[in-house]
Amino acid sequence: MIKRGLSRTALIGLTAMLMVLIAVAVWFKPIVTPLVTKRHLNELAAFAQSEVAVDTSLLLPHDVTVINPSSTMFEQLNFSTATTLDYADETWLYVESDRLLAMKQSTVITQEVGVLRHTLLMVLTFFYLVVIIIHWYNVVRIKKSLQPFRKQALAYANYDFSQRVNSRAPITDEFALSFNRMARQLDQHLAQLAQRNQIFDYVLNAMSDGVLAINVDKTTLVSNKQAERMVRLFNDDSAQQHHEIPAEWVDMIEKVIDKSSVMTKEVLVHGRHYFLLFSPLMKIDQVVGVVIISRDITEEVQLNELRELFVANVSHELRTPISLLQGYSEAIVDGITETKEDQQALAQVILDESERMGRLVNDLLDLAKIKSGHIELNKDMYPVKDFVDRLIGKFSHKAANKAVHIFSEIDPSVEALNFDYDRMEQVFTNLIDNALRYTENGSITLGVNKVAEEVSFAVSDTGVGMEADNLPFVFERFYKADRSRTRNKTGTGLGLAIAKEIVEAHGGSISVKSTIGKGTTFTITLPIVTE
Repeated sequence: MIKRGLSRTALIGLTAMLMVLIAVAVWFKPIVTPLVTKRHLNELAAFAQSEVAVDTSLLLPHDVTVINPSSTMFEQLNFSTATTLDYADETWLYVESDRLLAMKQSTVITQEVGVLRHTLLMVLTFFYLVVIIIHWYNVVRIKKSLQPFRKQALAYANYDFSQRVNSRAPITDEFALSFNRMARQLDQHLAQLAQRNQIFDYVLNAMSDGVLAINVDKTTLVSNKQAERMVRLFNDDSAQQHHEIPAEWVDMIEKVIDKSSVMTKEVLVHGRHYFLLFSPLMKIDQVVGVVIISRDITEEVQLNELRELFVANVSHELRTPISLLQGYSEAIVDGITETKEDQQALAQVILDESERMGRLVNDLLDLAKIKSGHIELNKDMYPVKDFVDRLIGKFSHKAANKAVHIFSEIDPSVEALNFDYDRMEQVFTNLIDNALRYTENGSITLGVNKVAEEVSFAVSDTGVGMEADNLPFVFERFYKADRSRTRNKTGTGLGLAIAKEIVEAHGGSISVKSTIGKGTTFTITLPIVTE
């Protein structure tokens, strides 16, 4: 629209100049030549008449005029014949008027052309000034019309697309509409882009894996919080190196860039295991950077170690009874036993080891069910005192044989509790049985107390106790704190692991405290639930 306005202005100016030139040409062509010729002739005739009037005795023909010999015109003429006349004390020369007319016409025409040239120059100068003024006016008008666009352009440069151009000037109205349409579209596109970037950041930071993208100059392009944490770990949390690529990664990055292939590495940092994947960042067929994915595989490594330990422990636990079963069975088959009592003794060992293997298999099945969430708890409201009395009665005879006094301490405010009777009996049976194993000539206390909205059960003994370093691992499968204290014991090593899973399935928790030579206390906390 602005270009159209400028073209229109220039066209108007050129048209005006062209019309002026045409008018001048039309005006002077038919008028100048006859006018100059007629005036010239009139001047000559008047001059001749004035000369005749002075000297009435002299009659000049119509084609004869006079000239002063002392004039410059006389010097320019080269006459072959002439007649002189004395007039007013001066000598005059009569010559043929045609030659004088030609000379006079040339002089007059030259003068008129000069006048015409001067007139045209003035006219052209005037119209040039008019065009300049018109052009200046249009420039000022256009500049004024563009002021809103300038302000909006500065706002758009600062990513502010909310404002619009309000221009009512005809020269910029269409341009204003296009400008506002562009602003709306840019605003929409930038909003969509910002939303996509925000979603990208949310997704990237929600990932458990660290993602870091760098260019070939090892400058960070994209990273999430996990990757930044990983970089800090490798840099030993140095404040000066928070954003630097760890030195351990540089060699891998260079290899990935050179070979354009994926490389992996497992590292151990501050006691945790990490898996690193280095992948080339390609643009067409050229490597422009490297994407590094870091994953904390500590739990996976621990699970693999536990799996290997589990297989080893199960193999060990099964190998001993199987060896005994095989050996004693061969003794019976080969008739090595001499008396019936020997045969019964061997048969009793075979029975005990068979039961031990059965308990191990049952414990493994129970643990697998609980871990997979397939176990169902049959909860109901049961009197706490009756439950505790049943447990004490169950172990009273065995405790008496070891000179161990077993008793209970129950808070009267605790009356009934919602739990699975059989599963909780399994838990406390394991705890009390362990206490009896490692207590000689001592006591075992089963205490019950109400703490806020929970009920706390404590199984305390005065046995040998455990080292503090072993306490965090007593609930692991097949873990044995001290092989010497478990020697000749018939446990499977799964009881406490199963007890922990059952208690947590009830929404409770289990913990242990122990002191060497003073005893051990297992504490179970269950929530008070009425339904």
